[in-house]
Amino acid sequence: MRSIASLCSVGLAVGLSVVVAFGLGACEAGELPPDLEAGRDLAAQAAADLAGQPDDLALGISSQILLTLDDGAITVAQLARRYAGRAEVVAYAQRMVAAHAAHFEAVARFDGERGIVPQDGRVTAVLRDDREDDVAFLETHRPIDVAYMSNQVRTHEAALRIVAALVEAHRDPAFRGVLADTQDLLGEHLADAEAIVRGL
Repeated sequence: MRSIASLCSVGLAVGLSVVVAFGLGACEAGELPPDLEAGRDLAAQAAADLAGQPDDLALGISSQILLTLDDGAITVAQLARRYAGRAEVVAYAQRMVAAHAAHFEAVARFDGERGIVPQDGRVTAVLRDDREDDVAFLETHRPIDVAYMSNQVRTHEAALRIVAALVEAHRDPAFRGVLADTQDLLGEHLADAEAIVRGL
């Protein structure tokens, strides 16, 4: 998954309709490549990291991925809530903070009840790097409304692909229930983000 900053470093290679649908308005003109394969590589990496692992370690790795996705969404949303100019973007950012904080708490509570110890891996390292890049980019661009909402489309698409890989890797019914709830949450957020982007 590529950060906003890395997306903005590549030359324009798509038509105007794609720019409107997926663009990062804070990028300089002519620097708007959509990441239509968002999350594909990280999903494959997650599958590879979990293959053949003992159940307790696989659950720990997967749980940390979920927590890191939540943490990243909250961090970027807090920035958007502070600097966005449009009411619908501020409201979306507020929903992201509340929803992902609640999901983080639910995953942490599940971990505690099951004795799962979250474990960092290669996927979480990339997710944290992307979050830092996105925050650095958004902090230097005003207004951030289009950039933030385009980021939300991309990151939620990526997150859904990653979580789908986790579903394929696990057979634990209770954890699959957590993952199903996560997919529902991410799907709802993606639909909201796409609707807002169309109106910007």
